[in-house]
Amino acid sequence: MLEAMAYKMQPAGHEEPQKRRKYEKTEAAPIQAFVKWLDAVPRMDENEEFEYKRAQTLLTKKSYSIEDVNALLLNSQGHPNFEKSGLFISAMLNKLKEKTIIFDLSLDTKIEYLGYRLSKDRILISKVPTGSSFGSDTEGVVINESETGFFMCHLAEGLGINYGKAGLNLGDSSKNILNYGIAASNAGEEANFFINVGETEEECARFIQRLAVNLGKTGLSFGEEAKADSTLVNAGYADKGFANAAGGRIVAAKAPTTYGKLDSAKLIFREDECSKYPKLGKLLQDLKEQLEKGRNDYREAIKAMKSLKADKLDDRIRSALEVPYDGW
Repeated sequence: MLEAMAYKMQPAGHEEPQKRRKYEKTEAAPIQAFVKWLDAVPRMDENEEFEYKRAQTLLTKKSYSIEDVNALLLNSQGHPNFEKSGLFISAMLNKLKEKTIIFDLSLDTKIEYLGYRLSKDRILISKVPTGSSFGSDTEGVVINESETGFFMCHLAEGLGINYGKAGLNLGDSSKNILNYGIAASNAGEEANFFINVGETEEECARFIQRLAVNLGKTGLSFGEEAKADSTLVNAGYADKGFANAAGGRIVAAKAPTTYGKLDSAKLIFREDECSKYPKLGKLLQDLKEQLEKGRNDYREAIKAMKSLKADKLDDRIRSALEVPYDGW
């Protein structure tokens, strides 16, 4: 199926990783600052915000390049705290000359927190495996094309797009998440806006705040305990327990394997009822076609998500179902 194939398809718009590319050694000052930062990490109680700000104070140059970043990482791979490098590198990424950043450096150790607090004007694309919390707290656009650990885009205010394989809690408590790939359990938990056109495991979109749309394949209990002002839409394959104990509005344009307990739902539109509203069917078909353009080109995916604000799309669903404002 198309959904299951998603993670195998690389987006267009940039070159493949150059695995044997060599980098010139960067200046001594940032290397010394990086080692100093790494040496102190074990004494800092795992406080990522503190560590990020400490890195900022050590990076004294006005700007850096991706070559500087890669040379720095290659120089320090043997450090015992190397996996924590992401916070320092993230501070560096926000001082890069490039606004679209391709991270394609293969490392023996997956680094955590890469893309932490990426600035609003930047796009970070990772083509290599990364550790946990990739893109955490980002305000920019963070894209995974490879494999990443748990909590990708945790608390992100920007946009997270997964084309590859994401660990537990993709987009946890985030604002905007689009999944084309494969996501482990609890993807989109407490997120504001989550769209799945790929494949997720169980409990996707649990506690969703505003809007969750499944156009792909999702596991058990999609949308469980969704918040009272949320809308759950299934137009793909949803396994057992769909919308269990969910508040808000439930729109099953395609019936799930089974429903969960729906006692708390404000409105319920099952498949037979949805079929009475041709505007809903057209809206969802148009949405799927729009998102399919982004399956092989991340630029189209970003464009689509920028136009698909949660409140705006939610209102279009309401209108297609002919529900008055005060009844929604």
